[in-house]
Amino acid sequence: QGAGGEGVAWVEIVSRGEALERSRRRLGNEELFESFEENPLPVSLEIRLAAERRSQEGFRAVRDRLERFEQVDSVAGGEAWLEGYARALGLVRSAAFGIGAILGAAALLMVGITIRLAVYARRAELEILSLVGASRSFLRTPFLVEGVLQGTGGGLLGLVLLSTVFSALGPRVRDGLALFLGWTEPAFLTPDQMLALVVLGAGLGLVGAVVAVWNTRLA
Repeated sequence: QGAGGEGVAWVEIVSRGEALERSRRRLGNEELFESFEENPLPVSLEIRLAAERRSQEGFRAVRDRLERFEQVDSVAGGEAWLEGYARALGLVRSAAFGIGAILGAAALLMVGITIRLAVYARRAELEILSLVGASRSFLRTPFLVEGVLQGTGGGLLGLVLLSTVFSALGPRVRDGLALFLGWTEPAFLTPDQMLALVVLGAGLGLVGAVVAVWNTRLA
């Protein structure tokens, strides 16, 4: 940590032999490395920034400190690539929010249609219950519960599908991520995020049911 000072999580010394082996393992081109008469890679320090400094500003601050050391020939961090990566990540997040909004609207629509059809299918029962004194709240409650259950089921189904896709594609993209991002390891949703996904599904189901019930004559 003394090499980078504040903002550095850890520092690893990478020997010339280790650097060559990493390059051979990641690129997978044995003929390229066999053409070298000697190892062209230097000894280097691999630095990982602390979580609070993993930004373009944090990278520049650590880079500027490292460049003041006389023993350091150069600092390579792919700043231009990081800027492009940040822009690409922003576009991916925007697209994810857009797709999420579309899927959320579709879920509301599907739940609303399903609940409305259920109301029409049970209209005779609802009229009888209304005639014997059942309140509108009593008549609405089963449909609201049904909407919550449908939303919860949709959230659980989405979680299972995400888990399946992650398990199938995770090992295939791990090497690519290691090549471009180094230490980054693909990780699935945390327990809190999984719970939030299911709760969001239940909330969408409830909202869809509320809209459907309040816009439909129960009896």
